[in-house]
Amino acid sequence: MDFAADDCAVVEPFIDYERDVRCLAVGERMWAMTRASAGWRANVDTRKYHVIDPPPELAEHTRRAMRHLGADVLGLDFLQAKDGAYTLLECNDTPGLSGFPEELREDVAECLRVRMRQR
Repeated sequence: MDFAADDCAVVEPFIDYERDVRCLAVGERMWAMTRASAGWRANVDTRKYHVIDPPPELAEHTRRAMRHLGADVLGLDFLQAKDGAYTLLECNDTPGLSGFPEELREDVAECLRVRMRQR
């Protein structure tokens, strides 16, 4: 099969967002951060980030997704529109930890130790 281009394309609606928010959960603990980059994709080449209190609505979505997937660690990425509404972009079962507090890494390590003892 021949393709007209050697690149991939995705067609989806454009969301004129105000901020990008990642909610990251490890076990029962939850963190969130806003991110910005040089381009329109805030999760690529992140230049600015700020750890925030997890918005309750997003924290609940993240907890529900963890329960549904049986995950110990999970990151959900959301866009917040100018009207305040959130749109879920993606689910990350191996989310990046850059910019989050050091204690998060300790929680991930402890989670792995517990899982390894269970096997």
